[in-house]
Amino acid sequence: GFRNAGGRESVATFVNSIAGQNSSFVFEYDLNLSPEADAATPLDDSVFNTTYRSGKCPFLANAQGGARAIGGNTLAEGIAVKEAGALTRDIVRDHVDDIILIEERPLERALSLLMNEQKILAEGAGAMGLAAVYADPDRFRGRSVGLVVCGGNIDARLLSMILMRDLARAGRLARLRVSLLDMPGQLVRVASIIADQGGNVIDVGHHRTYSDLPAKMTCMDVTIDTQGQDHLDRIIANLQDEGYEVEIAAY
Repeated sequence: GFRNAGGRESVATFVNSIAGQNSSFVFEYDLNLSPEADAATPLDDSVFNTTYRSGKCPFLANAQGGARAIGGNTLAEGIAVKEAGALTRDIVRDHVDDIILIEERPLERALSLLMNEQKILAEGAGAMGLAAVYADPDRFRGRSVGLVVCGGNIDARLLSMILMRDLARAGRLARLRVSLLDMPGQLVRVASIIADQGGNVIDVGHHRTYSDLPAKMTCMDVTIDTQGQDHLDRIIANLQDEGYEVEIAAY
């Protein structure tokens, strides 16, 4: 992050050098706006300056006339404060064109994209700029968009969970519940069908007692690794073609 006037001046100089009439600069207000930076190298007027806030902590938007409730857990802990300071409000009023409130789902996606596609480790607050673009792409379409990605203070377990959840939403990781006859060979048959379609079985759970199926039926929960949603759909279709009832387990 740029935590001094010199760093912020460098950002402003760079943005101005590439800015045109269709440019946007999306930033975290408290790291990249300051009276010193503005006086040294103000951003060109042609740049559409946008800051963002967590939808859970919309204090800055409220300070500009909003009335959203404040509170709740957010991944953007670095910018989750209850009230905007007077100095900050003045700077934002004079230099920011708009404030975007970001919900948690786009923020999770942004963190995952930065890690998987760009190999950049960012904390929640640092990924908010990309989350803003991801949440409302039409707003920035046709523009040259500059994002400041700052801070990497994120818990390893939380990051792992975010990445795994993103894989599940993309269909690259799925848990299928398959209903089958309670007889020898069924587990192997289901696993073989998945393997024949290129799916990788990660985990299997076999449930006899805790089920509302008929007594001669049972179910298995199989977690599989796939190449994406289309691949997952083909695996499910092949299981169904072989006579198995299949549903995606959301637990």
